[in-house]
Amino acid sequence: MPVPIRTLKVRPNPWIEIGPTGLPSGVVAYEQPAGGYDPRLVGASRVNVKKVQDAPAGVPLAQEVHTFDVQYSDEDVLVPNTAYYRRRILRGELIAVDRPTYAAATGGTTRDFEEQDKLLTQIKADAIKAFDAANGEGAFKALEEMRAENAAAAKAVSEAAKADQSPKVLTEEQLQKIARAQGDGEPAEPDSKRIAATKKGDA
Repeated sequence: MPVPIRTLKVRPNPWIEIGPTGLPSGVVAYEQPAGGYDPRLVGASRVNVKKVQDAPAGVPLAQEVHTFDVQYSDEDVLVPNTAYYRRRILRGELIAVDRPTYAAATGGTTRDFEEQDKLLTQIKADAIKAFDAANGEGAFKALEEMRAENAAAAKAVSEAAKADQSPKVLTEEQLQKIARAQGDGEPAEPDSKRIAATKKGDA
């Protein structure tokens, strides 16, 4: 009989839930310690957190309501080999990275173990199919294309702003205006005019 492993190697399954904007939002919280609270997410973190509602006054244990986006790590995560995490592997909420982890979750069998990338691909396809069924055919693709267009537009605006800040070669007329604004008295004549005046005086 194999010796039970102490830790499980997992990754989060982002596609157990797709948010209203078409972004994956599936998360699993760390197992909560007795008498404490651990706000972390397994292999993920909350970003762009915004408070949308204050905690109701006079309601015991009431909490503020926040919205947030989820940012996922590309790294495998080691978690304790407990029933809490094993259940989430069996539900597909966490992905077992290796066969020992899968065997620990299933009670010793690896017969149905799939490589992580293949499993995630299938789960994603199923999630998109379910999202389109709930929101209309092609809804996921339309939102994906919209995000790509917005990103391209933002990039174009950023590049244009950088171009506007780049050094420019000033014309003689612009130099004259700068001189007058700085109070240097009569603006200096352009070099071409000074040369012409000098030649006329020498004649």
